[in-house]
Amino acid sequence: MSMAETKQGYKKTKLGWIPEDWDAPKFKELYSNPIRDFGSFSSTKLITFLESGVVFLKSEMIDYGKIHWDNIFYISHEVHKKLNKSTVYPGQILFSKIGSALGKAVVYEGEYGACNSNAAIAKISINESIADKYYVTNVLNHSISKRQFKRKIISLLPRLNLGDINSLYIPLPPLPEQKKIAQILSTWDKAIEKTKQLIEQKKLLKKGLMQQLLTGKVRFEELVHEKEFKKTKIGLIPKDWKVVNLGDCTEIQNGQVNPTEERYSNMPHVGPGNIEKFTGRLLGYKTAKEDMVTSGKYLFNENHVLYGKINPQLGKVVFPRFNGLASADIYPISGKDGIMDTDFLFYLLLGERFFYYSVSVSNRTGMPKINRVDLNAFNFPLPLLSEQRKIARSLIKK
Repeated sequence: MSMAETKQGYKKTKLGWIPEDWDAPKFKELYSNPIRDFGSFSSTKLITFLESGVVFLKSEMIDYGKIHWDNIFYISHEVHKKLNKSTVYPGQILFSKIGSALGKAVVYEGEYGACNSNAAIAKISINESIADKYYVTNVLNHSISKRQFKRKIISLLPRLNLGDINSLYIPLPPLPEQKKIAQILSTWDKAIEKTKQLIEQKKLLKKGLMQQLLTGKVRFEELVHEKEFKKTKIGLIPKDWKVVNLGDCTEIQNGQVNPTEERYSNMPHVGPGNIEKFTGRLLGYKTAKEDMVTSGKYLFNENHVLYGKINPQLGKVVFPRFNGLASADIYPISGKDGIMDTDFLFYLLLGERFFYYSVSVSNRTGMPKINRVDLNAFNFPLPLLSEQRKIARSLIKK
């Protein structure tokens, strides 16, 4: 090997270049016991799920580094004994070899003691004198393993067999380094999970506040002209608000343009796939030319809210605040001057009341869709323009 082909402090292996003090053994060399047969798929005829008993894990419960316990299945103790080849013990790595969770791994921490699983889960016991089970689990969930497995999956129904798993090459540092890596990754995972929880809590708080503000249950004292409520066909609303139809205070863009024309082809093109569900967030987008679209599109400007009219149960609403082209599956909607603030309109369409209304009127045809007539007929309580703006600005800051 020439100097140009060497890297100081590294060595060449089946996995490529790794540190000199690391190894690259086959996965089976790390087992404390050979993986037992997964359990026969034909044995499933023995299984009847019960309300209590021995916990039974399904492969779809396995995720990257965690088990979803929100829907637990149970089998009898008698069946558990008969299915002894598929017993799951605390401390084992559970690896899904088939189905929607293919290639996902987690350490079973023993939350339910010894339990059982279906034939799609490999139960792996690691020799902890040479390998750390949490480090190995991270490797199984990493792209370094995914790439190796991808070359082995050739059937129409993606699955991995025992030989595929045994022959996986694992990058293996000295044990103390494995433990350190696993500890660092665990700390990061916990921090990420905590951040996700905080984000979700903030979303829920904002959603709750939005619902309160849009119905007048929470108001800004300086803008309240009447503190009393009045009865209307949609329930109690503030006395100084009024019930209107969406069509009374908004305009939906009409007419489509040809996206292949030079004046339009380089404009941003937004379709339902560019709008995140329920969040009002715009995802990545391209120009009409880059998307190679040829059919008619709606021209929208910085004052239009874009609403996905197909599958309204997905809650696709966005306020781009720039000029562009919208898919024919999107309604560009703007508030009428002096009547409705467009930021307020954006939050109204993201709100709970409009969501339930849109879903209820969209199932009249084979493809769930809300038409212009039904959209315009939506009833809602409307405050004065000054209060609309205050509500919208307060939600933008959240």
